[in-house]
Amino acid sequence: RAYDNARATVHNLTVRNQHTYYVLAGAAPVLVHNCGEISDEARGHVLNGVVTDDSRFAGWHLHPEQTGGIPDDRYINGELVTGADGTARVNGTVGARLADGSTIEKTATAGHTFFPADWTEDDVMEAGRHLFANGVYKRGGTMVVATFRGVKMTGFLEKTAQGTYTPSTFFPKGS
Repeated sequence: RAYDNARATVHNLTVRNQHTYYVLAGAAPVLVHNCGEISDEARGHVLNGVVTDDSRFAGWHLHPEQTGGIPDDRYINGELVTGADGTARVNGTVGARLADGSTIEKTATAGHTFFPADWTEDDVMEAGRHLFANGVYKRGGTMVVATFRGVKMTGFLEKTAQGTYTPSTFFPKGS
């Protein structure tokens, strides 16, 4: 099949309150995902981790080497094992240290992973934008998977009070 360098006008289309919808590309219907930008809240969750309103610890996927080591308000009990894709998987537990000295262990059924040690905060956010814009959506459109720079990732969308969907978290699958 031959292609040329013809130019075409394209439009950035957002459909209010719709997460997925079809548009026509010629005669072919194309499924489009309508999800917002990665919020500051989701960014904090992914990079640094958060203690949730129901006292759970979630997130923290920026490799500790990017912050000068394990932050004082976080812990790793175990070892980091670096995979072929550069991601690190924790053989052990991770969690948050609270101001009163108590700790909250992360309960993640898939284990805990960090993005590659040489990925900056900006690299991680670029990966997230790629994931949500170009990934394959599953589970009714609330879970997305993609690969960026050789790193397989999973992300999730959550429904907002306005009925729209927005990125809530993403993380490397680990190799």
